[in-house]
Amino acid sequence: MTNAKLIKALEKKGFELNFPSYDSNEDLIINILRERDARIDAAIPLCLKEEFNYKEIHHKLTTNKIDEYLIDKFNEYILITREICMLESLPHDHLDRIIKEEKISWK
Repeated sequence: MTNAKLIKALEKKGFELNFPSYDSNEDLIINILRERDARIDAAIPLCLKEEFNYKEIHHKLTTNKIDEYLIDKFNEYILITREICMLESLPHDHLDRIIKEEKISWK
């Protein structure tokens, strides 16, 4: 992996590197969770504001032998994002639906 500091310095000089992008919001969320980095986790609510397939994410986290910790964190981020959306008067119907269907609650 290329050093982030080097990339930032080169970008300031006008040099751009094209990195591959994720095909879906679900893949982006899964990869953020797998990083287990609080600095990157802060981006999860931005991803959860958009529609996403909860069952797909849950399935991929469980089939890849990732522990329950990531699923618990994912559910917490859904609840946190819903609260943020409510406070900021942002749409959150998709989060309400997922919380209800999947019976997500604070532990």
